[in-house]
Amino acid sequence: METDDLNAEEIEVLQFMLVIGKGGSSSCVPASKEEKLSAGSVVLEYSTDGGISWKLLQELLPSLYRNPRLFRTKLGEEVVKDPSGVVRFRIWQPFHNSQNQWAIDNLRITSDMQMGSMQADFAEGSSIMSPWMSVTANRLDKYCNSDDLAQILDGEEPVRIAVTYPLTLHDGDVISFQISVGCKSEGFGEEGLVLLEYSKDGGIRWSLVDEGCHSTAVHCDGPREPSIYRSGHHGTWTRFSITVDHKLSLGSIHLRWKQENPGGTRDGEFAMRDLYIGRPCPFACFGHGLCTAAGLCKCDEGYSVSLWGCSAAHRMTLSQSKRQNLEVRSHVDASDLLYIAKRNNGESASVYE
Repeated sequence: METDDLNAEEIEVLQFMLVIGKGGSSSCVPASKEEKLSAGSVVLEYSTDGGISWKLLQELLPSLYRNPRLFRTKLGEEVVKDPSGVVRFRIWQPFHNSQNQWAIDNLRITSDMQMGSMQADFAEGSSIMSPWMSVTANRLDKYCNSDDLAQILDGEEPVRIAVTYPLTLHDGDVISFQISVGCKSEGFGEEGLVLLEYSKDGGIRWSLVDEGCHSTAVHCDGPREPSIYRSGHHGTWTRFSITVDHKLSLGSIHLRWKQENPGGTRDGEFAMRDLYIGRPCPFACFGHGLCTAAGLCKCDEGYSVSLWGCSAAHRMTLSQSKRQNLEVRSHVDASDLLYIAKRNNGESASVYE
């Protein structure tokens, strides 16, 4: 495939989803040749003279793209600063021997857009920009007794993924969302796990957003689950709020939710709603609401907005004078919400909702 000539001054990055050959570790070329250039590789080239001559930009090896994978590259000055002022690209496969078929999707050639926050409105016809730079087959529907629409990833791809646009975050920002894995399906097995990961190199390498921490560990502040979500444990809707630390705030990152689907079926799906990434709302809405880009809480049904977040009508509140002397830390669990409040004199009080 080949693009038309593009205005080089307006573009900075090129990205697409690519798969070469079959999924998994299977190969359509001998293992001895698979790592060699041109052994079924897909080649990305560019031309600044209208396609008369071509220069190599990247050669993509089959072994790295057996499953759908994001490719993203920042275009160098030799590509976008040519005196001609134009550039075109082509993606092709020089050698295939009727094997190593390949497919490309979501090709984007754009400016290097960096977002400091994002909020997903999973509603049909929404005017809010989608948070996904790339996402596999999905649909909007009510899911697992939800009143509002959710985004359900239930495609037959061997890997289901949803990748955000590049983000530039700061310490103390939050990654907040609700997730349901398989709804009420039973089981706590390793199949169908959903991993929340981040990448700082355009999608080449991925790591868990939160590695978790065992209760006996001494290097972290209390036990914490990793950013891995599974059926049974996270079957019904569960809200998570992850605080951005230094590893996520240094430079540009992508986030992705990933689920292996080796059977290539529509079973074992997962769904998301109420995604928000950005500055936190006061007291994280007490775990009963969605933080919005305006810094306000959109409270769950049965809760109302207050100065301190989202409060139930029956909730007994501490006096304002006492609140001013409290430092509140919150942890959202799958069921109840525990607030540990430490007064300036060191005493502590626990409030359950």
